[in-house]
This record gives sequence, C-alpha cells and structure tokens, in this order.
Amino acid sequence: MFCGIHEKRIAITSCVQCRKGVCAECQTFVKGRDFCPRCASSIEQLDSCLSVKRDPLIALLFSIIPGFGQVYNGQAVKGVIFFFTFWLVLPWFYGMYDAYTTAKEISQGKIPPKPFKTASWHFSIMVIIFLVGPFALFKGAQHYIKLKSIDLNSVTARHVLVKISKAAEAYEQDYGYYPEDIKELYLDESPYLDVLYCGGEISGYLYKCNFTREGYSVTAWSIYEGKKNIPAYTIGTGGVLELKKNRTE
Repeated sequence: MFCGIHEKRIAITSCVQCRKGVCAECQTFVKGRDFCPRCASSIEQLDSCLSVKRDPLIALLFSIIPGFGQVYNGQAVKGVIFFFTFWLVLPWFYGMYDAYTTAKEISQGKIPPKPFKTASWHFSIMVIIFLVGPFALFKGAQHYIKLKSIDLNSVTARHVLVKISKAAEAYEQDYGYYPEDIKELYLDESPYLDVLYCGGEISGYLYKCNFTREGYSVTAWSIYEGKKNIPAYTIGTGGVLELKKNRTE
C-alpha cells in the first residue's frame, strides 16, 4: 500500500479516519491514533470547537438586545433575523428562549459551535448595526420629514401669494387703482385680507411686498433658501405666479 499523499512512498500505516495509506513522514498522532495530516487537522479543529463553552444565562441576558444571544452562540445569520423581526414581539421572546437553549446544547456538546474568536467578530458587527442602524434610520426619517415639511410649506406659500393677489385685484375693482400699502387691504370690505402677510414669516416663508397705485409685486422666500436650493415664488399685477430660483433673479 502506498501513501495517499506521497504516491511513490510505501505506507507504514493507514489513517483511522479516511483509511488512506500514511508514510512515515505523513504519520500524525492524535490521541494515540494514526491520522493523515488532513484528517488530523479536521479533528483538532473539531476538538477546538467542542472545547468552547457558552453560558446559557449570558446568552439569555444578551438576548435582551434582539439577536445578540444568537451572535454570542456563533449563529450570526439567525441573530440578524431576530434583530430585524423583534418588533413583532413574539420573535423577540422566542429569540431569548432560543439563545438560552442553544447555549445549553453547545455546552453539552450537542451542537458544535464556532470558535469564540469568530463569534466575537459577528458580535462586534451586530453592536455596530444596533448602535448605528437606529441612528441612521432616525436621521433618514428626520431628513424625509423635513423635506416633506418644506414641500408643504411651498404649497402654503403659493396659496398665500394667490390670496394676496386676489385681494389686490378686488381692491382695484372697487377703487380703480391698487393700494399703496398692504394695510389698506386689511379687513376693508370685499374679500380683502384678514392677515397682514408682508414682512412676516408664515410656515417657513418670508413675504416681501411692493405696492403702488399702478400695480404690485409680492415675493415669498423660504427661510431655508440660504442652506439649500429651495425655490421662491413671486406674483405680480394681474395675478401671474412665477417661480424664482434664487434671490438674484
């Protein structure tokens, strides 16, 4: 019989695991038995795994944070699943039970665990996800709500401009000329204004008004315009509403 690794060498024994021939150079002893180098390596790795213990109580405590108990047990994929489904409540409680029983079976040698070094990397990744994930979601939601708020404010701004324009046009119909001051539109019969918009801020927009006997111009600027490219709006004589991209237009 020849060696399973060195084909031209005579085997002096055989591997108890794979039964292949083993020459003097390849002969490896593990617990007093003959193995080839490959099988000996796998046996040593298995023994290393079986020597790893998991404390069921620690696994249970880690599971207070969903999925961390599974990562402690070396089951990172399962931990991620529990982490992202804990809001259903039942998976959260089941995850605590699963982490406890799995740790117990690992300690009893029923389940071969991954070396703790590998599990610790998984654990670190889960910690990062747990700490950074909610923060990222919060900032994303905050940004989305802010953008939606700005968008709704722009709708309000256009509505206010149209309202001021209608009041000015109604005033011109009554008197034959436009008011020289927006104050002349304040609750003076007809469908005039019940709020003096110009010079103040309403829903994130500032209003600048220019009135003369011949016409008017009203512009709404977003208070966020300096930070972001948020459009402004202007309306003039005749009720023509226009978009302005920046203050220099």
